[in-house]
Amino acid sequence: MDYITKERFDLLSSGKVKKGDIVYCLRGSTIGKTARNDYHEGAIASSLAIVRAKPNTSQDYLYYFLTSPFGQQLAKENDNGSAQPNLSAKALSNYPLLLPHLDKQIAIAHILGTLDEKIELNRQMNATLEAMAQALFKSWFVDFDPVIDNALAAGNPIPEPLQTRAEARKALGDQRKPLPEGIQNQFPNRFVFNDDLGWVPEGWSRTALGDDIDLATGPAFKSKDFSDEGVRLARGDNVKEGQFHWGDKSRYWYEITPDLKKYKLAKGDILIGMDGSKVGKNWVRVTTNDLPCLLVQRVACLRPRDTIGSTFLATLIGSETFRLYVENVKTGTSIPHISAGQIKAFPVLNPNDSGKLFRDYEMQLLMSNSRREVNLSEINTLASLRDTLLPKLLSGQLRIPEAEQQVAEAL
Repeated sequence: MDYITKERFDLLSSGKVKKGDIVYCLRGSTIGKTARNDYHEGAIASSLAIVRAKPNTSQDYLYYFLTSPFGQQLAKENDNGSAQPNLSAKALSNYPLLLPHLDKQIAIAHILGTLDEKIELNRQMNATLEAMAQALFKSWFVDFDPVIDNALAAGNPIPEPLQTRAEARKALGDQRKPLPEGIQNQFPNRFVFNDDLGWVPEGWSRTALGDDIDLATGPAFKSKDFSDEGVRLARGDNVKEGQFHWGDKSRYWYEITPDLKKYKLAKGDILIGMDGSKVGKNWVRVTTNDLPCLLVQRVACLRPRDTIGSTFLATLIGSETFRLYVENVKTGTSIPHISAGQIKAFPVLNPNDSGKLFRDYEMQLLMSNSRREVNLSEINTLASLRDTLLPKLLSGQLRIPEAEQQVAEAL
């Protein structure tokens, strides 16, 4: 396969983005980053460029080339070296492309796209499972649906603020999905008024999250001592809205020495990024696929005690209730921040049953939680395979039938 220096794509620094366009970053810390526009039409920022393949060049192949190690290296080589990374549109338009015949371009893009489609399908499935967990949490611990149902069955009064919800429950009638009798009976059948909380289920009260978790933060690992391999470091850059973001953000430490053992993460730990514009939204649950891993400074690790489970804790931290709490208590203007003390002070409405209802919630989601972890494992495996095949296919080092066989075995 040869380098082709002749332009094989149109480059637009202004105008509207169309479906199928490649959007390429020219400036800033994300220089060279590439995305496909699969959904929306609209204008682009001045720091971006639109890339559209010319005839006899596959748009999908072009995308994979730009995201490959070859394409990313070209971005670094053409950076003008100013204080802020900057790539000129002219430099991008003159990129030498590794370009086989069109039929091979299409075949390569299809192989890589098959992996991406399965990765995206798994992500969508996990998003659905997360939404189901949040819906159950809201039903039990925010809207109090089981308590309303018990109160209606017992003929007890429904407080005025919950009347609309009660009418909706009555309208559902037999369509309401019943809980196992043992769980339904754990919910009270009346509400009481609390001066601080308003109407709450009888016997429930407010406690602090810190009563049910152990919280730790990590040390400041010196960047000059980072390793090329070894143990992953869970930094703030890696904790993103319910999932780890590794990729080019991965950093490693050479080994877990005795002084670092206390910072070793475990399956089920909940991590919260404590700084940044998305503080309160950036959190993640640690799975087996993320280990071994060490906790780093400015990231909080929440480890549940016996009274609550990891799934309940993950749902709680991922809820709108927690986001609103952080929005109200965070400090800092240019860089918002939340402290360990503020996290531990987060109020939890507690049934005061020694954690039994929290654990029942955990059991209701046991199967879906297992499915999510399997999906995450598949995502990691397929992404690793894609990233391995990508440079080999583009360079001609790996033949298309061999790559197809590897993908078929992985799927």
